[in-house]
Amino acid sequence: MRVGQSLISGIEIPYRRLSPVVLFLIPFTALWSGVSMWGIYDRQLVQGKFDPAHSHFGLPFLLGTIVLLIIITYLLFGHWRINVGRGECENFSGVGPLGRRRRIRLERVSLVRMEASTLKVNNVPRQHIVITTGDEQLKFGATLPAEAGAFLAAVLQRAAGSA
Repeated sequence: MRVGQSLISGIEIPYRRLSPVVLFLIPFTALWSGVSMWGIYDRQLVQGKFDPAHSHFGLPFLLGTIVLLIIITYLLFGHWRINVGRGECENFSGVGPLGRRRRIRLERVSLVRMEASTLKVNNVPRQHIVITTGDEQLKFGATLPAEAGAFLAAVLQRAAGSA
């Protein structure tokens, strides 16, 4: 994680980490979807006959494959970025321009703190960052390593103080 300056958006903090889970998901998806799709659809293609019952049976496997491919794409190419500028904090998570954007006003009265989240690892709650400005509240970062979350919270607190 590094803090950078952008002429357009002010402070920019990108974060990207390759998850080791992807090393399991790629071969699993290739094997699982390959075997299931071959077993369900290969016979139909070879014989040139469409069997609706077999094809409908394969839909959950096809949907599962699509979901796994989306997860793999996010794990390989996804990133997380915080932009702070013009009195606003924007939290983006996604791949390229596609993803989820959440915004909150960032003012001198904004409170930035670390708090226990609902995400638990080994039955221990993870810490996440909470930004509160008036009635607005933005919570994020429960999946970040503890040191990265604390660093990001400190940068955001300092940015809020200078807003």
